[in-house]
Amino acid sequence: MNTLPVHISTGNVKMGAIPSFSLPCGKTCSAEARATCYKEGCYARRLEKIRPSVRNAYAENFRIAHENLPELEAYLNWYFDSPNAPRMFRLHVAGDFFSRKYLEMWLRVIRSHPDTKFLAFTKQYKYIAKLGDDDIPENFRLVLSAWPGVDIPRGLRRRFPVAYMQDGRETRIPSTAAKCNGSCSSCAKCWNLPGNQAVVFHKH
Repeated sequence: MNTLPVHISTGNVKMGAIPSFSLPCGKTCSAEARATCYKEGCYARRLEKIRPSVRNAYAENFRIAHENLPELEAYLNWYFDSPNAPRMFRLHVAGDFFSRKYLEMWLRVIRSHPDTKFLAFTKQYKYIAKLGDDDIPENFRLVLSAWPGVDIPRGLRRRFPVAYMQDGRETRIPSTAAKCNGSCSSCAKCWNLPGNQAVVFHKH
């Protein structure tokens, strides 16, 4: 099973040793994201440009997810069944849920591994809107990613946490929003956001 060429990152400067699975930015993002954050300052896009190895890893993950989704699901179940499975895991440092089937695959994997807490930020509102409350495992924080000028359906804002990007233009951030301290491994608030709590990130 571990011969499948799936690329799981072991962490980065911001997340510390928290592992993650990513996809190419742009081609897996929503139309709203491609028209705004992808053009206006996508850090993942910059990273893919300057580090070909990262770009190739994300592309390989996307190829597997697009062409061999059952094999990817089997690999992820094997990974999280391991005695050394991580306690926290991040979906999509780059990229997003590109199809309903792909999202449902992750929901099955997450539900089957309650000892790991999962986190994903998403602008693919059209897929999230079709989820019922019972569809989302308790160990999964699905956070709506907000960008200035991109509208979030009101019904979704009432149901999910929202992460706002502040570059001086965002006016929707509530006063109760938690502030990112820049270190996921020492904070982990996003993995435990209650209800429709908001969090704010400053553009970097």
